[in-house]
Amino acid sequence: MNSGRAARRRRRRAGHPDGAEPAGMLWAKTGGARDGLPKIGPPGRCTAAGPSPPSGGPMQRRRSAYSVAAVAALAMAAPLLTACGGEPRAGSAAVVDGERITVSQVQARAESVRAAQRADAQSEELIRSTGPLAEFSLNQMINQRVVERAAKDLDVSVSRREVQERRAADEKAVGGAAQLRDIMLKRNAIAPDQIDERYRTGLLLDKIAEALGAQPGTPEAGEVVVPKLTETSKAMAIEVNPRFGEWDDEHWRLVVADRDWLKTSPGAGTPDDGAPGGHDDDHDGHDH
Repeated sequence: MNSGRAARRRRRRAGHPDGAEPAGMLWAKTGGARDGLPKIGPPGRCTAAGPSPPSGGPMQRRRSAYSVAAVAALAMAAPLLTACGGEPRAGSAAVVDGERITVSQVQARAESVRAAQRADAQSEELIRSTGPLAEFSLNQMINQRVVERAAKDLDVSVSRREVQERRAADEKAVGGAAQLRDIMLKRNAIAPDQIDERYRTGLLLDKIAEALGAQPGTPEAGEVVVPKLTETSKAMAIEVNPRFGEWDDEHWRLVVADRDWLKTSPGAGTPDDGAPGGHDDDHDGHDH
């Protein structure tokens, strides 16, 4: 492999198993530099919560209310070699704000995605085009806790009804509940039982932006939400088992060992080559 391809591979972010950009709701663009996150979701690069509708579909035409959610996804920063710092207690994948995320919890989350992939008619292709899910799953679990803590600090919350209404709207936009589940799995590597969680995170991010005086979906939202999440991440004293990598407080994302775990099938899209992402082209994404 030539040095150019190797460099591009190193630039791919941790936690996004395959090559497609995530969907429209959670991963939208905020102000600043291009973030490369699903513009809702990095996993087809796995990631985040809402669906990643077909190019030009109704969700792409609609300006997403969840553009701030991009800041909660895995950063599109270059992977770094992990350093062995303080190791969490035995059996822990990470310790976040004094609470453990166990290895078994991470494995169960990853297996939920694998099980859904195996049940799909295109199971072999899906699995072949997806790298290991453990790091991606752990990154999402930690990010979710950071967002929840930031929301709690600002006294904002999201109701089950709000989640259901947003999901129902997106199901209608993409042609039904089955279509949404299919999009989430194939483009975002999100299992059916993880979809509501992703919508909840996206709604929380919007409310965090509003609590900080910014309109969701604008460059200003990213400018206020990013520092808040960075501050929150640092305050939570996050420690990660070196087997999974190392936590980067500045970008609230997992840094994994430099290895070729992100597989991309021939012709598969990468974050910057036009893969569907359900975001507006009117705004640039934030480089986090």
